[in-house]
Amino acid sequence: MGGHALVAPAEQRWDKHQVIVIERSVELYNQLHWSLEGYGYTVCLAKDPVAVLHSLMTQLPSLILLGPSLSSRTAFELCIDIRKRSYTPIVMFTDYTQIDPIVLAYDLGADVVIPLPFVYKEAQARIMAILRRSSLCTCYPGEPVLAVGPIALDDLAHTVTVDDQAVNLTPMDFRLLRYLMQNAEQTVTKQQLLIEFWAGNLGKSTNVVEVAIRRLRQKIERDPSQPTHLLTVKGLGYRFTQGRDRLHTNALSSAKTDRLKSYSRTPT
Repeated sequence: MGGHALVAPAEQRWDKHQVIVIERSVELYNQLHWSLEGYGYTVCLAKDPVAVLHSLMTQLPSLILLGPSLSSRTAFELCIDIRKRSYTPIVMFTDYTQIDPIVLAYDLGADVVIPLPFVYKEAQARIMAILRRSSLCTCYPGEPVLAVGPIALDDLAHTVTVDDQAVNLTPMDFRLLRYLMQNAEQTVTKQQLLIEFWAGNLGKSTNVVEVAIRRLRQKIERDPSQPTHLLTVKGLGYRFTQGRDRLHTNALSSAKTDRLKSYSRTPT
């Protein structure tokens, strides 16, 4: 699926303390309001998705949450429309339990998909993780938010360049690259990526991570079969690097290796 063109007006501003909940029921809003306001966030209940889309032309919240009362079709369409206007993180609650619609939600722009029924404490932890990462990424029009070696990612314009040449990424490619660049020079396990992008519920035998990594390498590496930036750390996961010293990029201290292995349930 191709990426969506992002139209970002120059007057678009980021409100790092605002969370918008698009939901008809107040139950979930009340839970979030109670917990997130304790961390300094303003949680706004929005029952009119059109009004939210209009507001994104001038103001970007830290997070948009699509509540479980929305139909799946409405939620999917909102993901597309939100992504045309911004790359504000999206958390979607859904009553789908099958894998295909969940994967589709990610492809359309959702950052986290939480199937029903859900454990509230776990959902809250995932929401807070998204908000912490969002707070680290301030968007400036025309300037790359992240740059690692020759690869630059502009979060607001939704553009990626490699050696000053633009590359075309899908929404999922873009989010995966952003996550890896935000964790540059650190090993990210396959299990971390499963939890982060596929809610950790696709099954231990899935190769969805490998497929996504291979697809991303084809777009950002000169030679995808011999990557210099998106490296495999054998038995652990992946590491994003500037590529300046490939001979040492897979070298980990024995203590760090043991610690990472203890957290990695799914070997690469």
